[in-house]
Amino acid sequence: MGKKIQLIEPTKAHISKAERLDREEMQKELFEYAELNTKPPNHLKGEALKEWNRIVPYIKNDIPVSELDYSLIASYCVAVGTVIDCQNNINKCGIVLADGKANPAVKMQSQAIKDMRMLANALAISLDGRMKLALNKVKEKPVDPFEKLMSND
Repeated sequence: MGKKIQLIEPTKAHISKAERLDREEMQKELFEYAELNTKPPNHLKGEALKEWNRIVPYIKNDIPVSELDYSLIASYCVAVGTVIDCQNNINKCGIVLADGKANPAVKMQSQAIKDMRMLANALAISLDGRMKLALNKVKEKPVDPFEKLMSND
């Protein structure tokens, strides 16, 4: 279902075999949920639909998403679509409208960007989320057979 997120983070503290097994079991369970349906929701249109088609293949390959994440991914795509649609309106009408009032698209875009960032972090598709995944991979160290032999576990 994709590359596994390493839940068994290296720690300086000693963890017992039982604790390690518990963590490994939790990690396995993360991949036992129903696979993500890649068919986009019917309500996605325009830029939101383009974003769905762009990110879902990457998400499925790199992050253990499941059908439970379907609405979260769709919401992220809606937020991206809103940001783009608002920017198109701002480009067309300007930040300040002809009547001297602020373009409401600016405020809507600002909120959509906040929503997009929050959802991207929740899905681990932001730079920060990907860095955390990469950090877990880098922190993994190979098991030293001598160290394992000397351990009392």
